[in-house]
Amino acid sequence: MNKKNLRFIVLNVTTTFLILSLLIRLFYIQYVKCETYAKIAVDQKIQSLNLDKKRGEIYDRNLIPFTDRTSTKYVYAIPGLIINKKIASEIINKITGIPESEIYGKLNTEKDIVSYKVKYAYDGNLPVGLFILNIPQRYDSNSLARHIIGYCGSTNYGLEDTFNKTLSTNGYDSIAVFKDNNNDYLKGLGVKIRSSDKNIYSLQTTLDYHIQKAVENILDKNKINGAAVVLSVKTGDILAMASRPNYDQNNVSNYLSSKNGELLNKH
Repeated sequence: MNKKNLRFIVLNVTTTFLILSLLIRLFYIQYVKCETYAKIAVDQKIQSLNLDKKRGEIYDRNLIPFTDRTSTKYVYAIPGLIINKKIASEIINKITGIPESEIYGKLNTEKDIVSYKVKYAYDGNLPVGLFILNIPQRYDSNSLARHIIGYCGSTNYGLEDTFNKTLSTNGYDSIAVFKDNNNDYLKGLGVKIRSSDKNIYSLQTTLDYHIQKAVENILDKNKINGAAVVLSVKTGDILAMASRPNYDQNNVSNYLSSKNGELLNKH
């Protein structure tokens, strides 16, 4: 075999090997890893707009929640997705009662997202870029064990403070919007709601929700200024703890200068 034939054979073998390697690689990408690469490609076009930071719940002994028991409706607007901002302003006005001029002004800013609390029902279709979501409320007007649960915000108090590191998370409920290479919104793809449930830890207490409610009702009915504690005879567990006067967990600042002791835990 001369050198010319040998080089030809080596060239053919090398070329065949490279083609086979390329075909195997293409097969791997298109059939084995196609979903993974497709997800990566889509994620590169997604911008997440955070709505509300997730926080672990606080439960009674039977896993009845003391927190996040109710939700409030909010209308969200993504200005970059809205084609006709005048019509969108009119719809939001009907839902919230906020002046159209104020809404229209915000929709024409560079904000990624704006939100308003829903006051009135709306049965019509919402245009692209507008949607209504139920957002959990940490505390409500019927919240129990307020001096035990405490509150979280600019400052923390009670169990919310003691177990703040446990209850706090880095997760957010968010809205995923799609953009093109020019960072412009892709209006035809709409939005996707994402909920982060990873690494969220909650707290279970020894309190009994129903006993706690009964104790607080008795204190309020008899207008008692003081405290009450209910213990389990068998285990010594605290089943209920209530202190009066009470306070509003959503408006703690209203009591900072009060002399009535609303924030005082009398247990």
